[in-house]
Amino acid sequence: MSTALTYIKQNSTISFDSSIGILYSFFFAVGILIISGISSYKPDLMSFLFGSLLSTTWFEVIYSFALFVIVAIFVAVTYSQIVYITFDIEGAKVRGVNVKFLEYFLNILWGLF
Repeated sequence: MSTALTYIKQNSTISFDSSIGILYSFFFAVGILIISGISSYKPDLMSFLFGSLLSTTWFEVIYSFALFVIVAIFVAVTYSQIVYITFDIEGAKVRGVNVKFLEYFLNILWGLF
């Protein structure tokens, strides 16, 4: 999903906010269709929307912490480039910052996290 958003942002004239709304609605509906196809699963709208904190395992907690460390290190190393892209994407491209790579990589990391 994050790569689709980045692709649309870089290669389309559609507003980024509009593409977020369209893609989130689409993927939410696809997820509900897939989960509803499982016969042993009892659908519950609240668990679709918010999940269940009690069903979190230690593996998921460790996974989240490891991803947090990876994201924090990446952001610390590329902080000045990220700030440059945030405020002046055209200027960053002129200065030689690999904008496409940073946008894709950051969005993938946020999506995994």
